[in-house]
Amino acid sequence: MGEVPELMKYLLTFIGLISCWSCNENHSVITIIDIAYLDRIGLAKQLSIVKKYEPKVVGLNYLLTTDSLDKDALLVKELAESKKIILSAMLHEYIEHYDYWDSLEQYHKKFQSENFGFSNITITDDSVFVPELPMRQRFKGRTIHALSYLIAANSFGVKPYYNQNGTNDFIFDRNSFGKNYKVISAKDLLSERFDKCDIKDKIVLIGHISDKADSFYINRKRTKRISGTEIHASIIQQLIE
Repeated sequence: MGEVPELMKYLLTFIGLISCWSCNENHSVITIIDIAYLDRIGLAKQLSIVKKYEPKVVGLNYLLTTDSLDKDALLVKELAESKKIILSAMLHEYIEHYDYWDSLEQYHKKFQSENFGFSNITITDDSVFVPELPMRQRFKGRTIHALSYLIAANSFGVKPYYNQNGTNDFIFDRNSFGKNYKVISAKDLLSERFDKCDIKDKIVLIGHISDKADSFYINRKRTKRISGTEIHASIIQQLIE
């Protein structure tokens, strides 16, 4: 090919600047991607597409504790090649007298990563979300950070109050539920029918979205439920504002 004419160079540069400006003008910094009922091959394809659009950080709000044998090969590859991914874990059996947790549930060993945070949220016995959430917990002498905290800290940073070495609890503003994040369905993600600005340089949180499975009431009258993934997105937004 011959050289690109000087005018064309300027035009391409201008288009690039417009594209960057357009993405920066998109004020939502968090995008949720629904996993629906995808198998592990589908989850791997989601990660492959997301990675292509250069997110700032990706948080996986689901657990993969069992071995699906050959079905896992592509997902193992995608996770191994991705450096901006934070996995979920679950803490079990809190021992109040000693102020630590007895067990830690993580991804199957083939997916293991040191970049993980606990995704537990505090709820009442009748599944009402409690807005107090510790940013750090103790497990076998280790400090385990909350998934939401790690995602915020590894993207835009957290407010100074939560960035201290103590165990500052997070007090959530109930009025911010459902605000300041975009949602991309599993179908639209896999067919790449979405605005790339919703992923590029954004926090991407991947998990199940439903008002039934893995969902919690957000008011004391128990009239409205949202997914745990949306709760995490709302917490992240408040942490980085």
